[in-house]
Amino acid sequence: MGKKKENKELKLWDTTVKLLISLSVFAILTAFIAPWLVAAITPEVQWDHKEAGYLDYFLEGLATPFLAIAGILGTFLAFYMQLRANQIQIKNFQKEIKLQKQQNNINQFEGKFYEMIRLHKENVKEIKLMITERNSEGKLDYKEVNGRDVFQYLENELRIIYNFILKEGGFKGKEFDTAYHSFFFGAINSHAFDELTPLVEEHASRFLEFTEGQSEDYFYKSFVIAKYKILQGHENKLGHYYRHLFQTVKFVADQKKTFLKYKRKRNYLNLLRAQLSNYEQLMLFYNYVAYAPEWEEGNKFFSDYRMVHNLNRNLILDSIIYDGERELIKEFDKLKVKEKTARKCKDPDPIFDIEYI
Repeated sequence: MGKKKENKELKLWDTTVKLLISLSVFAILTAFIAPWLVAAITPEVQWDHKEAGYLDYFLEGLATPFLAIAGILGTFLAFYMQLRANQIQIKNFQKEIKLQKQQNNINQFEGKFYEMIRLHKENVKEIKLMITERNSEGKLDYKEVNGRDVFQYLENELRIIYNFILKEGGFKGKEFDTAYHSFFFGAINSHAFDELTPLVEEHASRFLEFTEGQSEDYFYKSFVIAKYKILQGHENKLGHYYRHLFQTVKFVADQKKTFLKYKRKRNYLNLLRAQLSNYEQLMLFYNYVAYAPEWEEGNKFFSDYRMVHNLNRNLILDSIIYDGERELIKEFDKLKVKEKTARKCKDPDPIFDIEYI
């Protein structure tokens, strides 16, 4: 309704103009046909055409009021159309200023958003690990791994810790929280320090023995690629990475609906999510489960904004190796339920394009 009204107000030829023109034309036509109408309705009057002067006076006197009315209406019409033209010009100018302001706001938003993506990429590049391997000659080689590749090593370390804690027992219902806390802050800052000490020592003495492709590479039911001292903590590597990623998503999601519609927010966040590898998304999911519920609670950055997408259920830590409560799979399935609810209201695009049995 508001949009139609605005468009109607911007028309120069509105109802008033059309009415004034119609009345002016009617007055002019009346001025010409009035004498004939008078003659038609007064047939008893005999017109003497010889007295042309009197006839002219009569016609002039009869037509003049209508012509005067037409002139007045025409003058008013001219002033009114000029007023309307000025109003239209002002409205168009205001609309242009509004559009320019909106474009400036979009440019400012996109400038900050793309800068945040650039910083995210820099954060990823700065995440590094130094791994140790034996070469074909039996000597030690030190290799630096950085960027996205680091997350596969980190996931492997977390998997080893989690499997060890499951084997040890004693943390019923808090197995993953204990494992992630120990992984993130290090064994020395973990309440499970005593239980984890044997794992730290055993892994430190054995990880150089492992060579990919051999069955001996399995360590507490985990194929070992984490060939560095585990449980040293990764808060310095990951803390800033997750905080910045969270603030980037929040920056987009918190924009007012009058500025960015939901679909446009999704388009921007899809661009951000495209920067995340599968293992980055997996580690983000673990961070949410153990340490940062605000990713979903109150914000719905997963269910509504799809910041995890197409996670392979079989990659989840307890999808196969744990026959108990399987808390991670429960959280995974909760997201699917939330996502389906959100999909009914907002967007048919699913979190998981592939449905798993």
